[in-house]
Amino acid sequence: MASIDRTAYPRFKRSISVRELREAYSPSLDELEWARQMTDSDEALLSLTMCLKCCQRLGYFARFDEVPASIVGHLRQELGLHESVNPATVPDKTVRNHRGLVRHRLGLVSDQAAARKIAAEAIRTAAETKDNPADLINIALEELVKSNCELPGYTTLDRMAGQIRAEVNTRMHELVHGRMTGDERRRILALLRVDPLSRRSGHDQLKDVAPKATVSRLRRHLDHLAWLDGIGSATATWLKDIPAAKTGHFAGEAGALDASEMGDFAVVKRIVLEVCLLHRARVHARDDLVTMLCKRMNTLHNKAGELLEEIRAGQRERNERMLAVFGEVLKAARAIDVDGQSAARPWSPVRRRYGASSRSITCDRSSMPAVSRSMRASTLASSAACSSVKNSAPSTASSSRLILRRAAARASWASTLGLRSPAIRWSMMSRPVTPCRSVITLEILIAADSSSFSARCFSRVRSSVRSRR
Repeated sequence: MASIDRTAYPRFKRSISVRELREAYSPSLDELEWARQMTDSDEALLSLTMCLKCCQRLGYFARFDEVPASIVGHLRQELGLHESVNPATVPDKTVRNHRGLVRHRLGLVSDQAAARKIAAEAIRTAAETKDNPADLINIALEELVKSNCELPGYTTLDRMAGQIRAEVNTRMHELVHGRMTGDERRRILALLRVDPLSRRSGHDQLKDVAPKATVSRLRRHLDHLAWLDGIGSATATWLKDIPAAKTGHFAGEAGALDASEMGDFAVVKRIVLEVCLLHRARVHARDDLVTMLCKRMNTLHNKAGELLEEIRAGQRERNERMLAVFGEVLKAARAIDVDGQSAARPWSPVRRRYGASSRSITCDRSSMPAVSRSMRASTLASSAACSSVKNSAPSTASSSRLILRRAAARASWASTLGLRSPAIRWSMMSRPVTPCRSVITLEILIAADSSSFSARCFSRVRSSVRSRR
């Protein structure tokens, strides 16, 4: 029996507020005039007014002993009657006449057989898609109100809903059972057997939920899905034309019971309930598999995003270091340019590197002593370096005295012509001069600039001497 609290069947409240009494149980002037015309005593007036207002509120006639005292007292006050007036003293025949007058005024259909027929048709139609008895009773009440019928008792509607629901479910059970073969029925019944070792049955495994989205659990879930498909891959065919709401209710009923409790049902109902539970388990297993895959991909995506941020941070750090080195290069170039401009004969190695003409190399007598000392110091340093690292010099390097003599002669010519050169290292004369493109520190930058300047200085001195010859 469905609980009346879960249905919309109208009944008196345990506690009625003053506002509700005034709005729902206060008779209008027309109703008061009508009631006084139909009665000849205070008790009859109160009885007729109670029947009218209670039927308007509930849709059926309640017994006088069921009417709350607050409603009776409110009607006495509205009618201006004494508290001693009691409607229970009115004879039953008079009460039946009062109910007939109320039905006529409200236009209610008093034929209970017709009302039960309307309710039965509504319940049978709803039972094809719904299984909750409370829902079936509510649908029957809705149809009765639309038809303006006097509502039957609640027990009548509840008994009717249970009977019709059982008939519809039995027909569906037989339909599903008839679509299955003998082997398929035996496989379904085998799910209710309990394994003596694990103390679990296949019925319990059907109710397992999906684990967390890890690789090992994902594979285990795939094995579980393969096991479900192996038991009943044709559940959709067996449950064809069965509404999803009914299938879900049957599966919920089976899921709420254990294997031993399932044995209390008849064989046909037992098999159908287990089939519905298996079908729901297969659907949920696929949904859970997709959810696990989505969670796994989301995890991989987040890890890839973190790795990308680390790579970007490394790239930014490397770019900042490169910019810092480039800034040092610019500072070194600016310092060399300032030194050249502050000399007696302004000259910039940086400008020289980017296209100074031979006319800019002139002879300045005032700078010859400094240039001579620079070239002699360079020659001496080169000789000392040659003698100290001769054994460790590369095989391709040339460190013979002939090369040193040539370098000394070139330095002499440069000193004679008044040219200005930085100190020459032994390593610049003992190997071919190659341009330095990888500038890392200020010292290497100065060395590369000195080497390049020496090569161009010697070439221009040679060309000048040949032209004079």
